[in-house]
Amino acid sequence: MPPRMFRDFPNPTSDEIPDKAERAVYKALRGSLPDDWAVFYHYVYTVKEGYRRPEDGEADFIILVPRIGVLFLEVKGSRSFESIDGIWFVIDENNNRTKTKNPFEQAIKNKHNIIKNIICRSLGISKDKFPASYCHAIIYPFGDVSGKLPPAQCPQVFINLHSMDKLKLRIERVFSDFGYRPDDKNLSSGLYEKIVDILKGNTKFVPVISKKIDSHDLEDSVIEEENVIEELTREQYEVFRNILMRNRVKVNGRAGSGKTMFAAWAADALSSIGNKVLIICYNSSLANWIDLKYKLPSSVKVTYFHMLVREYARKANILNRYQIDDRFWQEDSAVCLLEAIDILGNDCKFDSVIVDEGQDFSPMWWLPVESLLKDNATRHFYIFYDPDQSIFINQRNGVTADYPMDMADYFLTKNCRNTRKIIGYCGNFTQNPIETFEKSPEGMLPQIVNFIASPNDRAARAKKIINDWINEGFEPSQIALISPWNSDNNFSVLCHLNDVNKYPVRGESDDVGNWINNEIIWGSTIKKFKGLEASCVLIADIPVVGALGFDREDMYVAASRAKQRLVLLPASNESFDEVQKWIRT
Repeated sequence: MPPRMFRDFPNPTSDEIPDKAERAVYKALRGSLPDDWAVFYHYVYTVKEGYRRPEDGEADFIILVPRIGVLFLEVKGSRSFESIDGIWFVIDENNNRTKTKNPFEQAIKNKHNIIKNIICRSLGISKDKFPASYCHAIIYPFGDVSGKLPPAQCPQVFINLHSMDKLKLRIERVFSDFGYRPDDKNLSSGLYEKIVDILKGNTKFVPVISKKIDSHDLEDSVIEEENVIEELTREQYEVFRNILMRNRVKVNGRAGSGKTMFAAWAADALSSIGNKVLIICYNSSLANWIDLKYKLPSSVKVTYFHMLVREYARKANILNRYQIDDRFWQEDSAVCLLEAIDILGNDCKFDSVIVDEGQDFSPMWWLPVESLLKDNATRHFYIFYDPDQSIFINQRNGVTADYPMDMADYFLTKNCRNTRKIIGYCGNFTQNPIETFEKSPEGMLPQIVNFIASPNDRAARAKKIINDWINEGFEPSQIALISPWNSDNNFSVLCHLNDVNKYPVRGESDDVGNWINNEIIWGSTIKKFKGLEASCVLIADIPVVGALGFDREDMYVAASRAKQRLVLLPASNESFDEVQKWIRT
């Protein structure tokens, strides 16, 4: 049996572990270590001390050895190297020397950061009280030392190509060299499992969240775009995940930066350590989408603010004390929820509360939302928000967003949802630039359809566009039709379009499951689709910005929902000129 591998690749390929040296070490560790050892591969972390800026790091391998301790193993791919007067050189096959960094610096930094700021902090002890050995080593699977080692380093902390077939003995020798003795403090079975849980929680493997596309249905460029977007989502999470090390954080994330996915993954991780978790948002469709799409454990409750108010008020038997009207949902609902929480007590509270689309929350709501947290030292309170997507709160008589005090700030600036062309278009509606990853797919420019004044004719054109997407290979769950106006408005395409290719066009919150299961094509207002996403998005009935209560924020929210295809169907000549101007900008 192999050791416990966190990120287990039975026979790793170049796609799974691109670095050749790391792949060689991974195979050697997996093939030679005992089954009671644990190996963490590619451990990415963020730590912060005092007033310093957060520091990111990445440990190639962390190895837990029962009854002994923790080893931090740094991999170097060079075939030959040497140190002269403390300066390190890589030597190529032509004997050319290239100055390089001291390979010990990264290993030592990782060792102290992870032991002190992640493991010991989670255990509630100081580093000097850590009850086991910990050490570091450098491994060169293809290389050896040329010349003398610097006096500060001993041979045992180097593992070279000659030792790749006896890694268990070499690792135990490293511990011995660092002073470990069998009668010394050791890694007990209880502590071993605690450290595994701590590291496992921080390196939780990101689930595949996108549907695999059949290469027979879609052209190669679309498949490649989808694969790259999924890869970038994982890469973004690698940077983000250590937010779980902090208890109170508000995360300012641009459209497409992965806020909702991170909220779901954080909830899953917190649930896995026994926490009762609440995910709460403003939009009922988004709540249903999170609940159905991410299949979270039963210890995670997903709801929206107004539904929670109604549920708790009924349980507390106080709903009949309030007049249920628009004012209640905007203002009095907060008082009602506070009263209900007070009556229901600790049983209605949570160890962790996660708010998605926090910019839509009224300032009056934060007190009852925070009151949903149990009164203990380990409670987690996270708010995900994007001030540029505030399309609900701006309508409340000029009320601006506000957030609870004493929360650390975290920023997600890079988009990992959309193609570059769509991101560029979305950037026209916000004053803050939207950053992309270097590997973000280029994609296609948003397509503008000549304006059509008649809503019935717009519906016919929308039907043809969606039908073309289906014929191209996209499934109903990858397609969304959104409009500023709902289906009761005769000006809306949704009023004149019942189905496409035998698929009903619907978009109420109860329809989310049917959409995910490819039973319908999504069709709703922009506001109801807020927080959701689709590969192909058609924005219909576009008026001139500023008219009829339609603002730049609405266009930003609508356009940023599209991952790969975006089609704009304006309703007037003026709006056609406007959307065309934005694409040219």
